[in-house]
Amino acid sequence: MSTAARQPLYAIVFVLFINITSASFCDIIKQKYSPSERYVSQHGVPKNITLFWDSDLARAAAAQLSVVLRYALGYRHVRFQQIAANTPPESPCKENGILKEVRISMTTASVRHRLHLRLAKLFQDKAVCLNMDKLSSYTDDALISECGFGDSFASGRHIINVIQLNSKSQTMVDTVKQDLTKSGLPFVYKEINRTDLFQLFRSSKQSFFFIDYDMWAGAPDVSVVELPLHLNGLTTLRRQKLNSNIITTVGDRCLLEDYAPQLLVIAYKYAPSPNVLRPILEIENSSKDIEEAVCKMTTSRNFTSVNSLVGKYKPRKKNYVIMCIICDDDPDIDEYDELFFFLGMNRYKTSDSKFFIITRIMDLNCSDPEGVIRDINDYMLHNLTSSYIGILVGGLPNIAAITKILNVYNIPVIFYDSHSIDAPAIEAISTPIEKGSTSHMWVSTGRTLHLTLALQHLILKMGWNRIAVLSDPTRIAKRFIDDLIDRSNNLELREHRVRHNLTDVEADLFLQRIKAEDAKVILVNTDYKDAATILTAAVKLKMNMDKKLIWILREWRKNKKILNIKHFVISFWCKRGDDIHSTGTGRLDYLKKVDELWPRHVWPPQTAAFVNAVLTVVEGFDDVILKYPRAQDDTQTKQVIRQFERTLLEVPVKGLTQTLTYKRHMLEEAVVYVEEWHSYQRKFQVQMRVNATSHKVTIDYVRSREYFAQLLKDDEANDYKITTQTKLWYILWAFVTIVLILPLFAIILLHKHIHRRKETV
Repeated sequence: MSTAARQPLYAIVFVLFINITSASFCDIIKQKYSPSERYVSQHGVPKNITLFWDSDLARAAAAQLSVVLRYALGYRHVRFQQIAANTPPESPCKENGILKEVRISMTTASVRHRLHLRLAKLFQDKAVCLNMDKLSSYTDDALISECGFGDSFASGRHIINVIQLNSKSQTMVDTVKQDLTKSGLPFVYKEINRTDLFQLFRSSKQSFFFIDYDMWAGAPDVSVVELPLHLNGLTTLRRQKLNSNIITTVGDRCLLEDYAPQLLVIAYKYAPSPNVLRPILEIENSSKDIEEAVCKMTTSRNFTSVNSLVGKYKPRKKNYVIMCIICDDDPDIDEYDELFFFLGMNRYKTSDSKFFIITRIMDLNCSDPEGVIRDINDYMLHNLTSSYIGILVGGLPNIAAITKILNVYNIPVIFYDSHSIDAPAIEAISTPIEKGSTSHMWVSTGRTLHLTLALQHLILKMGWNRIAVLSDPTRIAKRFIDDLIDRSNNLELREHRVRHNLTDVEADLFLQRIKAEDAKVILVNTDYKDAATILTAAVKLKMNMDKKLIWILREWRKNKKILNIKHFVISFWCKRGDDIHSTGTGRLDYLKKVDELWPRHVWPPQTAAFVNAVLTVVEGFDDVILKYPRAQDDTQTKQVIRQFERTLLEVPVKGLTQTLTYKRHMLEEAVVYVEEWHSYQRKFQVQMRVNATSHKVTIDYVRSREYFAQLLKDDEANDYKITTQTKLWYILWAFVTIVLILPLFAIILLHKHIHRRKETV
């Protein structure tokens, strides 16, 4: 290798050597602990951590805490400054306020002051000087002079000079001076600063007295002068009331409990002894950099002080809140409350911490839609705290308006009630509130598109071509029938619009018309109450006796009346855990637990979607914490909601009955169930999975071959797809046949005809 080639290598080695040898003591601490970057934030806005101090000793305490926070724990935006004069006490505990900064104050107002003596080395071996720590020795003027305290006279009288340090704790200093005055001894005080005191220690060959914090235990050449108790100064009772350590106070405690709980624990447990802080002041006096002085002392003492605080900085078990907003007239509100409480009892473990879920239900009077909007808005303004990580919404009116309110807050909102997810709601849920942002809404249940694709699959497979439909005027009914019409070719479908809450007479009239049409399949596209009215009328008209007549309902519940009519229900409602024929994608552990919760009756209609909503929030938030640790305390930020969205796009959630894959904030695939009902008797018949994008319908299970043998046979042979692409392919093939193949065939025939005529000629 040439000299020119070796020069850069030497230069690099030289620079590295310079960097290593010039590394500060604080850099050594940072390299030892290698902390991840941390900061305190509220709603994603970083906040300063300001360490206030009122004296040089408190300043040393602030510097020590700053070193721990910055170099051992990795906190950013840490600073410290002196407490200004007339500073009011720390702000009281206020919830749901704005955190301007983290304020941690260190004060020495109650740290005890004492009279100390520094005995010069020349006099330490004299036996007569060994009792100078007793105040009674000061009556002997000759002894004072002999022990190196010097001769001082005022007005012809021998005096004792005492150095008094500049101190913010003047009250404590005055207490010591008052006690000395009561002794009757001729004390005279001279005020100096800390720098001059340390200079005296280095250069003075004289002994001297000084009043300072009780922080000189163990220091060479220094001892405390004990005052007799009869001076009525610091009695034993008063000594017990004094705090010998630095007092640490924290502002906005309630806010920090939410946004910086671990830092709050450190602040409360940080109460350094003045004896530990004194060496920092000594080192700073020569280095002029108090943080570097702390780091130098820390490294020389094997990192003991830092280790003790870092050891207290442990992830704590934290409680997070998931709230459910539901109508107070929901017939299953008690069951959902019970289920919600059960889910909240589970402990969820993240990569480095554990957290618990607190569940809260907000039941609203849904007969007053404007009141619902007002109540939700008021709650979000006055009760939402950083402990909230998700909101579930079920069955509320005016979903589009609700999304406008909730989308303002950076918190995931999961809609679990399929009956409230109509077309305007879907548009509101999947649309961001502003360009470049993300919607905060997700849907944990299937949509009408999944139901219509499943029904269309049944219609085509079963060969049904004439269907009569009874539809109510609701948006979900309209969406359901519109999707069915748009996606069904060669289907004779006649729709009869019935009003909501129709009467028995009205139901009888509509069924008379349908009976005259000779339809073989009747689709009841209403809620379960109107469906019961319609089936009751059908029994009166003896339409239940026609075994070839097939009734299909979109929604149904057990009815108090015994209806002697067989009908099928196609819905997302999973009634029991044993109904589910899992493909290995569901949560079998939760299935068993939910079955144990209601061992004697079926699940409420939205149970699967409800559990899926909770699991979506928990699993999503778990992954957010892993990739964005700051979210553990500051849960409602743009960064959190964006990471939550990325998580759901990248990592499917393992739900109760299926794997939940979200696309445009809605489920890509839904599980649809077909059940047969006859009076109170219910038989589970078909389970299928429907994909909203590909329109693929996969049959997971068929129980009865009485009606669905053909369905099972075809799907076992080949997964049948009902797609618009298939229809377009048929149309394209017909077009190519007519436009290209037939003319070509005609040309060939014409060519043969001309050739034969030539041969004849």
